[in-house]
Amino acid sequence: MMQRFAIFLSIILITAASFYFFQDKRKLSLPLKTTTLEEYKEKYPKNVMYIDFNTSDPKEFIVILNNGYVFEDGRVITEGSEILEDVAVLKYGGAIKDNPLLKKKGFPEPKKVGSTLAVIASNGEENYYHWVFHVLPRIKLLQESKIPFDKIYIYNIKYRYQKESIRLLGIDEDKIYIGKENQFIQAEKLLVPSIAVKPAIGKLFPKWVISFLNEKFLINDKNKQFPEKVFVSRSKAFSRRIINEDELFKILEPKGYKKVFLEDLHVREQAVIFHHAKEIVAAHGSGLSNLVFCKPGTKIVEINPFDGHRGPYKMLAGQMELSYEDVDTTTNGLTPHQVEEDDIFVDIEKVKEVL
Repeated sequence: MMQRFAIFLSIILITAASFYFFQDKRKLSLPLKTTTLEEYKEKYPKNVMYIDFNTSDPKEFIVILNNGYVFEDGRVITEGSEILEDVAVLKYGGAIKDNPLLKKKGFPEPKKVGSTLAVIASNGEENYYHWVFHVLPRIKLLQESKIPFDKIYIYNIKYRYQKESIRLLGIDEDKIYIGKENQFIQAEKLLVPSIAVKPAIGKLFPKWVISFLNEKFLINDKNKQFPEKVFVSRSKAFSRRIINEDELFKILEPKGYKKVFLEDLHVREQAVIFHHAKEIVAAHGSGLSNLVFCKPGTKIVEINPFDGHRGPYKMLAGQMELSYEDVDTTTNGLTPHQVEEDDIFVDIEKVKEVL
């Protein structure tokens, strides 16, 4: 009798557990919908916290998602099966309708995390530009909010500059939760800071972001000599190497330019080199994120293979009051994706004209 009761009880427990997960899956109804911050705030007025840096910049915010979901590179979903447009992770500022989450027909079973996760992950965070301007400012917002959290969610952290910058911002490694490909997580509570920099949709580089980065990464090293003229080499990069770099440097070296390889330098070394430089020549690449550390009036020559349609560094140079010149290269009818991956050939005479 007792054995039959035990078997019956086991069946009930298994059924209850299955029912719980089934019910949880049904909460996330597909296809997903989109909602705005204002719409979400109307439903949950206590779940949106604004952060004002007392500047002319737009106010930033942190959204609290109870029982929210996070997928791979920081794409978050509310308990009500909605994507918050204001914190949507989109490549190159694409339209919300192109968000790949809207087209998904199913998700893996969510991994339950019974704690508070702060989501700072962003599309392309393995790229220095995206890391510096999309990820790191979100740490500042979390610190300003003073909302307690258990761990910070990052999707990809494998490069030295990522680990260095996280450490310099006071985040211990045991505070980091690293996501995985195709992993779907549901947390008891998600903290999602706003994305402060979105040049593609006209949200430029806020003054508070510029101040924050300079305060944390720019050091006053008076004991070292730094070159006044810098040429940033991409010969160690995986793409957009300058095919005729040797020829280009032959005209730069006699003018006093020193060649640097940013991938070999620590984060603070990159910052201080750009800060002390008076002239910088570089091909388009994420290393130009370091323009944020330059002094007003610094001359910048960007060798740009994108026919002017990719201009975050021109925008940044404008905000930093730098003297910016753009040298286009021949794309030979390549698509933007091919240009992204292809090596480039620079017209030496064009460079001479702007020096």
